[in-house]
Amino acid sequence: MNNSKENSTKNNYMKKILFILLTITMIGCSSNKNDLFETIKYDCKEIDKELNLLFEFNAKIAMPTKAFSKSYKLLQDSIISAVFGSEFINNSHKKILQMYSDSSFIKYQRVYEEIYENNPIEPTDTFTFKTNIVGNILYYDSTIVSYQRMLHTYIDNAHGMTTKTNYVFDIKTGRRLTEEDVFGKGFERKINKSLTEIINLFYL
Repeated sequence: MNNSKENSTKNNYMKKILFILLTITMIGCSSNKNDLFETIKYDCKEIDKELNLLFEFNAKIAMPTKAFSKSYKLLQDSIISAVFGSEFINNSHKKILQMYSDSSFIKYQRVYEEIYENNPIEPTDTFTFKTNIVGNILYYDSTIVSYQRMLHTYIDNAHGMTTKTNYVFDIKTGRRLTEEDVFGKGFERKINKSLTEIINLFYL
């Protein structure tokens, strides 16, 4: 009788411990996953009343955090340099997006002035410039991070243009990897040879 009670108590005790461990594990996994990267967002709309110019800027950039790796700052600096330019390093993320937005607005003002000089625009017309920039982490493991920068620009009534640029970074050093780092020296010749062999195999 006593043995059955003791066993029942032990079982209940073990169930409680198991439940607590599972809960901690689930919370820990969820937290770790969410803490690896942060998304920085920035939205801005500026109007130059004198030129009747409207500028809209939207950004959503994924960045690695301290929880991702010990050298996350090196990795962040490399991503910032690739996506925005090396002159933006050593600023807060929000400041970087603000500076990039401001410099884009100035650039579009100059473009507008050139357009206006060659093609006079009615004062009632509002000329619109839009820039949307997105940075996404496509893949990562213990050694590399694959990152994509998508830039969409729109100038008034013309069709918008989207460009995508992919980068690969070394996690430990933050260094941007090139094709030569992956395939070795003389990779162009080796790849051309392999492609030629494949073409000959399937099409000749």
